[in-house]
Amino acid sequence: MTPSSKRQKREEYRKTHKDSAKTELPKKKFYRQRAHANPFSDHQLTYPASPAQMDWSSYYPSFIDPNAKNNSKGQSKPLTKPVTIADIGCGFGGLLVALSPLLPEELILGLEIRTQVTEYVQDRISALRSQHTSSLTLSTQQTPKKPVSIPPLATSEPNNTKEYVIYPKDGHNEPQLAATEAYINRITNVDNIMSYRDVGNALLQWSTHLAEAQLEELRRLDGIEEIQENVQAWKPCRHFETASIPPSTHLEPTTGMETVDSSNMALVPGSYQNISVLRANTMKFLPNFFARGQLSTIFLCFPDPHFKARKRKARIVSSTLCAEYAYVMKPGGCVYTITDVEELGEWMRERFETFGKGGGGAGLFERVEIPEEGMEGEWDTRDAEEGRVGRLVRCIREETEEGKKVTRNGGTKFVSVWRRRGDPVWPDED
Repeated sequence: MTPSSKRQKREEYRKTHKDSAKTELPKKKFYRQRAHANPFSDHQLTYPASPAQMDWSSYYPSFIDPNAKNNSKGQSKPLTKPVTIADIGCGFGGLLVALSPLLPEELILGLEIRTQVTEYVQDRISALRSQHTSSLTLSTQQTPKKPVSIPPLATSEPNNTKEYVIYPKDGHNEPQLAATEAYINRITNVDNIMSYRDVGNALLQWSTHLAEAQLEELRRLDGIEEIQENVQAWKPCRHFETASIPPSTHLEPTTGMETVDSSNMALVPGSYQNISVLRANTMKFLPNFFARGQLSTIFLCFPDPHFKARKRKARIVSSTLCAEYAYVMKPGGCVYTITDVEELGEWMRERFETFGKGGGGAGLFERVEIPEEGMEGEWDTRDAEEGRVGRLVRCIREETEEGKKVTRNGGTKFVSVWRRRGDPVWPDED
């Protein structure tokens, strides 16, 4: 096959995939591009003159503020919350997809300079959103009043799994419930886990079969309060009080089957509405997208090492760029870096460690303790901040495409986390 025919085949696939609004995930082979792009070239990029002029409504349509005043034509629609997490050089979006259910309350943005890779991530997110219809849409659908019987799970489940009941933290928090259920689906490879709701449509529990490894994975989620083994299949949720059980709900003592009025429950799939991607040259235009102190987390995962000395000016971490990261990062926010190149890991460590130390100051970034590989789950027992660090470190080690490749090849991952200190006091201030 000639290069021109390959290019034509890729273009036809991408066009067909967009036009048909397919729910199947896009295939990487039709979005291939050179591994690197020159950040100093004049790419054809669209960027706002200032963060206030950035219109995020097309990137996060589910988070458009419904109470905002009607804007005149050409004005942007405000969101209910700002973007607070940036994955710089997001690649094919593996980290974005993993973060969506882990951090359902935060808006996450991937920034990628390569055209076709950005297009792939856009199509991937669009497909995931189509697969997991918005929970708000499902909860407002009309459902038949006829009671439906929910049988126990099939007896053909693998012998190494057990049935568990999973209790959410907040049964009314629809975005978090949607993201958590999507994550459960992904971990269990099951898209029809059973969920139970009360008369007020609050989620009471999920029920599914889990292996031991899947169980440990789910225990790390913020949106889950408790997981219990369900010894008696389909027993009533522990949150049910006798007075609150709707009249249409009862247990058949001979079969253990629970009969529930379908109008009192709804399945809430994940939505992936809190992640998006845009094509941008971060080295040039980062402050055009984010205001001072807007971001709480920045990820720099497996950046181009640029081994040649004359190319090191193109590295994504430098003294100049540390100033921009410090500008858009709020005090207390963290920068997560990971690479499989030890020399690049040392380079990034030196830049963050020494930035802002002029005049004997402490610098604007301090290094954060991180768990050893494989021990991240133990940090969930610590305070909230350390638990978050443990979960995010596990994500960049295990969920990124490059991280998985390094694991397959038996390589070493060099991870560091840097917390933004508060601005130093000026000499003439008390």
